[in-house]
Amino acid sequence: MHNHHCANVVPPGTAKSRVASELLISTVLQLISQHGALAKTDAETATRSAATIEHHLKTLAGLPGMEPILRATCQQLSEQWGMVHEQQLPKPTSSALITRLISGPGHHPHPHRTN
Repeated sequence: MHNHHCANVVPPGTAKSRVASELLISTVLQLISQHGALAKTDAETATRSAATIEHHLKTLAGLPGMEPILRATCQQLSEQWGMVHEQQLPKPTSSALITRLISGPGHHPHPHRTN
């Protein structure tokens, strides 16, 4: 069974783990730099990109051997990107919300009827 997370694939403290960490940092920086352009042209891809950035930053924050300042920065940025992702999720339209409020989860009997 293969694990796709760099943090779990490479033993900590090895040259390979350092390279894996640096590749992940490089990937996150690339995604961040492209996110602004995506947000203007492709909202769905930008939303997925924000979620990926958040995930990679969380992964970096959890890597063993990560310098404390870098770990704290990645943790803080992952929280900020989580908020960006939430803000970019599609909002229900007001008409859909009103319809749900009126119809409710199930059938409600008329309150003024007596049986």
